[in-house]
Amino acid sequence: QSQKLDCPMDNAPAPGKQFWVSDARVASCTGCGEVFSSVNRKHHCRLCGNVFCDRCTRHRATMDEFGLEQQRVCSQCNEFVVDKLPVILSPNTFILYKVGAKVPIELTVTKDFLNLSIVEFPFSASGKSASLLQLRDRTDVALSDYVQFVEGQQTAVFSTHKPGFLSCCSADITHFEDRCFSLTFNARTVDLQAETTGLKQRWTDSYKELMRRKGTPLWRALEGVQAERKRVNEERQRHARAEQHRMMDERLQKFNATSSKMRDKYNINK
Repeated sequence: QSQKLDCPMDNAPAPGKQFWVSDARVASCTGCGEVFSSVNRKHHCRLCGNVFCDRCTRHRATMDEFGLEQQRVCSQCNEFVVDKLPVILSPNTFILYKVGAKVPIELTVTKDFLNLSIVEFPFSASGKSASLLQLRDRTDVALSDYVQFVEGQQTAVFSTHKPGFLSCCSADITHFEDRCFSLTFNARTVDLQAETTGLKQRWTDSYKELMRRKGTPLWRALEGVQAERKRVNEERQRHARAEQHRMMDERLQKFNATSSKMRDKYNINK
């Protein structure tokens, strides 16, 4: 979450600091344009690395994935964390177009920002939706393979379908194409229709912003921190499991030794 409060965490080491914009290159605030001075000091946004005044970096943001806890961010990055990221990190229902088929799906960007998760809703033989517990066919598409965003119904898959699916009135048909878009990756294209133009606009704006940031050196450095944190956590878990097994083996050996002594002492048959 983000709060407009002073925070003692500002002086903590920040990941990706080597990619921050140099103080020497900036004479005025990137946000409001106010000239820096001995009173109006320079501050770096921890997510974009640009230089701002104190007022323009009054927000504090937490991103556990990158090890950022209540760190100073600019207004634009605060909006990204608070308003845009939740849109693509939360499941949203879309229609996935395939050749000869249209499938309801849940679309989500995974919380590590590495994959686009597509989960299809199955249908029973009667055509009715099956239980949500029977969700199947999850596909993860690597965001590193992303190529481009395509507006409307311009791909080959869309051309095989008639407009108006899920439409209940002429107005829906008129604005049908406004709800469609495609995400092109190296190995496939994901052709989608949103339930409303509003959802489409919110989701695609958030997705484009994420992909723009993923292309910056600072974000890649943050992803490196994330990968290292994941490696360390996995190593700790392996050590914890190994220690648990060692303790269980030690207890079993003590139990067997005690049992053997008791059998010998009281002449109990094995």
